[in-house]
Amino acid sequence: LGRHEDAISRYIGVLDAFTAIEDRHLAAQIHNSIGAIRMAQGKTDEAREWLDTALSIARDAGDDFRAAFILVNAGELHRMKNEPAQALACQQQALNVLELIRDDLNVAYALLSIADTYALLDDRDNALAVCVRAKATFTRIGDPSGEQACARRLDRLAAQWES
Repeated sequence: LGRHEDAISRYIGVLDAFTAIEDRHLAAQIHNSIGAIRMAQGKTDEAREWLDTALSIARDAGDDFRAAFILVNAGELHRMKNEPAQALACQQQALNVLELIRDDLNVAYALLSIADTYALLDDRDNALAVCVRAKATFTRIGDPSGEQACARRLDRLAAQWES
């Protein structure tokens, strides 16, 4: 809805509660969410601070699953800042964890993020291969919206290399 500051205000109110009860898992999630909002606003330096804190909290809590989600966002942030090598490093770490725990839905979404990074690198073969793998995963698990996201991504990639 574009009400970013209202969302952040609410998240910070909740963050205080989770901090008070020492729920590091949800505190990490709130930091991640605020980081994602700051990314959406284009406030990349603030986003990085929130995501770095989120990742630190998640890792200290031994929450690899949550750390994987944070790493996907960190990868997108690196891509926004035109840092594709760092983006791929974050995304690959996230993908490894998600594959290990067999979270196929989030594996597929992580693959879409990786495809975008390969596209930034102008690596057509890897971008297409990763996107096709994501689409196959979405098809296998029965997620039509994910399949549609892949189809749009494949169309966008094709257009990128046609020009």
